[in-house]
Parts: sequence; C-alpha cells; structure tokens
Amino acid sequence: MNTHFLQTIWKAIKHTLHREDKKHIQSPTASPIDKKTVTQPKYREIKWHGLILRSNSEVKIAKELDLQGIMFIAGAKIRLNTERHRQTREVDFLIHHNGQWGILEVDGPHHQHSVEADGWRDKRFEEHGIRVIRFSADRCYSEPRVVIAEFLTALAIPPESPDLQSSPPDV
Repeated sequence: MNTHFLQTIWKAIKHTLHREDKKHIQSPTASPIDKKTVTQPKYREIKWHGLILRSNSEVKIAKELDLQGIMFIAGAKIRLNTERHRQTREVDFLIHHNGQWGILEVDGPHHQHSVEADGWRDKRFEEHGIRVIRFSADRCYSEPRVVIAEFLTALAIPPESPDLQSSPPDV
C-alpha cells in the first residue's frame, strides 16, 4: 500500500477514536524503532455554533454570553509558565469585556477533588493579570444570566494588590 493512503486512513482512525477513552494504537507508517502510541483521553463534546463545549452548563453560559453580545472564547488552550516548565491548560471561557480579560470556570462535581490544583492554576493566570472566577455547574445551568452578571461585576473590580492592602487595626 502506498504511504499517502495509509496516512489518510490513519487520520480517519484518529478522528474516529477522538471520543473514546484512552485508546492505544500505533501509526501504520511508523518504523519498528520509532512506533508512537497515541492516547486519546475521553472528553464530552457538545457542538454549538462551531464551538466544542464540555457540559450542558457550559452551553447555557455560552448562549447567555452570545445573547448579551459579549466576546468569548470557549475551551481555549493556553500556554503558561510554571515553576519548572511551560504547560498547556484549558479554560472553560476566556472572556473580554470593557477592556478586561477574565476566565469563567464552570466547576462540576470533579472539581471537589481538585481544589488545590485549581487554585494553583488560577494563580498562574492571575500572575498574568487574568482574573479567574469559578461558578458551580448547577448555578451555571439554572441561572446563567445571574452568573454572567456576577462575573462581569467581579471582572470590573480592580484586583487587590498585596502591597496596597492595609494592615489589620491594632487592638
């Protein structure tokens, strides 16, 4: 078989397996020395107006942002510095409003176990001047308009600088 045909088939297989959980397959054109294993993690995909969202709560937020005419990017993958190296992180919504950038995170039940990791990641974004504001998936689903209003209000408040915070009063 010719190499072009195998590569075309390989691309079709990878696309088909995108939704399956951690499939390990080898490229048909890889030599025995450099065979590569491709891991495809399982992520839920809900397509809406060319965007890929991960939950119905995210769909509700996207619809409300769209209804209000607010510019946003859903599922953005962002490269940032960490203590040891650069990493790629995905955010639910990167939003620009009135000259400010902010990240709106929709926290489902899985976030209960990652509070420390989420806090670490949020701090990395805030070091770059991008505020991260988290809301429960339940609230995003049931009251997306209120969530957006709270997000925009919080985004408009300048972040507190540790240098400007006053000391507690002497008692």
